Amino acid sequence: MIWSIFEPTLDFLRSIPVTFFIPAFAVILGISSPNIIWILAVIPSSLIIIVNVLHGIKQQNLNRLHQYYLISGKKSKISAFIKVTFFEVLPYFIAGFKISLSYAIVIVTVLEYMQMGNETGLGTLVYNEMEQLNYKRVYSIIIIVGLIGYILNQLIDKIPNKHSG
Repeated sequence: MIWSIFEPTLDFLRSIPVTFFIPAFAVILGISSPNIIWILAVIPSSLIIIVNVLHGIKQQNLNRLHQYYLISGKKSKISAFIKVTFFEVLPYFIAGFKISLSYAIVIVTVLEYMQMGNETGLGTLVYNEMEQLNYKRVYSIIIIVGLIGYILNQLIDKIPNKHSG
């Protein structure tokens, strides 16, 4: 039920390219605000996680929930959420987090490259090195960004998953 209420709005917002939010946040925060990059990374990334979690709730096995109520004798929805729903939704959360992490890295580096707000990031460094025609450093930085994303994804894969293995 919750999913059917929020799904159209979340899908609509998720479908808007993040760069289209720049004018709105520029008016609110000011175009030179270094926080604009992080806000533009967090909002769509959060939407990805929310959509995945809501999908996980929608896919939840209600028989497990009913079994929990019967076996435990508890009627607390909070207890059922902690003991059953949380673990059924966790794989969806982790998948959404992995996707949103990669998405956030792309957004942050591209906006830095476009010189939107932040003056000290890897995207800014790529831009500056490209302007100086230092292509070895440009490609080195690109590889570093790729390695950062790869290492972060590998760390997320190390999170124990109740439904795997």
